[in-house]
Amino acid sequence: MDTTSIETAAVRDGDDFMITGHKSWTSRIEESDLAFVLARTTPKNGYKTHGLTLFLVDPRQVRAEQPDTLKVVKVRTMFNYATNQVRYQGMRFPASGGQA
Repeated sequence: MDTTSIETAAVRDGDDFMITGHKSWTSRIEESDLAFVLARTTPKNGYKTHGLTLFLVDPRQVRAEQPDTLKVVKVRTMFNYATNQVRYQGMRFPASGGQA
């Protein structure tokens, strides 16, 4: 897996970042208290590692306050494990580093 090729983006919008993109293999997102979301905050401009930002997100808070911005689709696997595909659709995260 080449993490530097991610397409999930976080674009500044006033006092927030708006995160849009997806992650195909996410474990236990519906049972988790917190989730890391890696997003590109600046264009690559020739440097694949520049502009990668890690956001610490509270999925419960997002579901309560921004329910249409976090879509979870279960991925059927051979094992009894909570594997999901997660889509972020304009999920707001405070640029100040607060919680989303």
